[in-house]
Amino acid sequence: MRSARRYGIVGGMRSLLLALALVGAGAGTAGATQVSYIDGGQVWVATLDGAAKRSLSGPSPDAYTWSQQAQSDDGYVIAYRWTPGNYVLTGNAGQEWGPDGAPQTSGDNLAQYLTGATGDILPVHMNLAPGGAFFSYGYSNYQYAYPVGTLRTGTYARGVSWVIRPLDISGVEWPGLAGDRIVGVQSDQVVVQDSGPMQPDVTPWPGFSVPSGYESNGIDASADGRVVAFAIDPRLGDGSRGDGIVAMQPVSGGLGAAPTDDDDLNGCLLPVQGDADEVNVSADGRWLAWHDGRGVVVAGAPVWFPSAEVTTCNLSSPPVVISATGRSPQLGASTAATPPPAPPAPNPPGSGTPAPPARSAPGGGSANPGTGSTKPGAGAAKPGTRATAGKPKATVAATVRAAAFSKGLPLTVTVPAKGTVTATAKVGRTVLATTSKKAKRAGRLTFTLKASKRTAARLERYRGKTLVITIKAPGGTVAIRRTLR
Repeated sequence: MRSARRYGIVGGMRSLLLALALVGAGAGTAGATQVSYIDGGQVWVATLDGAAKRSLSGPSPDAYTWSQQAQSDDGYVIAYRWTPGNYVLTGNAGQEWGPDGAPQTSGDNLAQYLTGATGDILPVHMNLAPGGAFFSYGYSNYQYAYPVGTLRTGTYARGVSWVIRPLDISGVEWPGLAGDRIVGVQSDQVVVQDSGPMQPDVTPWPGFSVPSGYESNGIDASADGRVVAFAIDPRLGDGSRGDGIVAMQPVSGGLGAAPTDDDDLNGCLLPVQGDADEVNVSADGRWLAWHDGRGVVVAGAPVWFPSAEVTTCNLSSPPVVISATGRSPQLGASTAATPPPAPPAPNPPGSGTPAPPARSAPGGGSANPGTGSTKPGAGAAKPGTRATAGKPKATVAATVRAAAFSKGLPLTVTVPAKGTVTATAKVGRTVLATTSKKAKRAGRLTFTLKASKRTAARLERYRGKTLVITIKAPGGTVAIRRTLR
């Protein structure tokens, strides 16, 4: 719990020291990720730099107002509108859109609740499962009976097209999703749904609980559970809540596993401004979205973790304000903000039929006579090489043994220009060896990556793990990956 003390937070949320983890952990393509949100009473989707935006909903066609939305990991978006201030069964309507923005299911009262009381509030913290077929949302209900009242909270899970009673997971608040499994808070303990979207049972997530003096305001995780984000609010003496904070933490064991001591120490706080809430993590753990005093904010995951003295995440991409008036952001593989390009114009009359393009032979050569080589593999990089035109090339053995670093692992780098060349071999965050040379001209350099005596004494522990050799040189950066034998 050193990290908990580091942040000055007392309590059991070992991971309230959150930070990002493993850039690239999980499945998905970050380049396809877009953010959906509510702004000006409409449902929007935007690219992560905010350069392209599209309203999926347009203005509400009636007295209802678009008020809440959710996006699945694979880009489906669902949203609700209701009469302002009216959170009752007969006062809401819903709509779902596909990843390309095309309308899907719609209907009245999709977010239904069946408590039969007048104090119901929902949906709270909506989430949509991959495929767009199931969604979940929190609810609360206060029933007053003299001289005391009872507050009932929980999470509903249901199919988008259902007309039957939703699954009631009583007591689980602020639900998020890791893939299609609900994560939430139950009596200050973070819990994970045992399986699929319609499983009523939940299991405590070891090492994660809301610390004393704070209240949860949302939780979310990457699809594999290796990146977890929390929004929490401090409780003030008058019973109100202070400005929320958002924190992140890696969980190397994945969804439901207890954080390790290293995970604990690698937590960090997001650089929020003002009151922060509504945090969301992309499926692959590479992108974060949240709402704070600036509006809807998107940022890249941290590229390294802070020291014991530094608590703020060092983000791979700085925060971008997508909308100063937006809220409820969620990330997914939507393409709606960037529609496909228009088809090419037809040839004008009399222009003839254009010649077909040359067919590509295996390896990138041309299959048309006289236009280039037809040999399979022509122009391709050799095995063990990672290269791009105009960039350096690096070659290492196809099979790398961990023990090789005790005597030195040979590495060959070909650079396109003079300058400093550095090579670093890492397993996770552990540096096995590093070295550098100066290239006086374009050409080939030979390196030996040798571990220090201290590192060499424990090389066996890295067998079976992924080795990443990163080469920085004039012309760019090259990365080679091997499984250590």
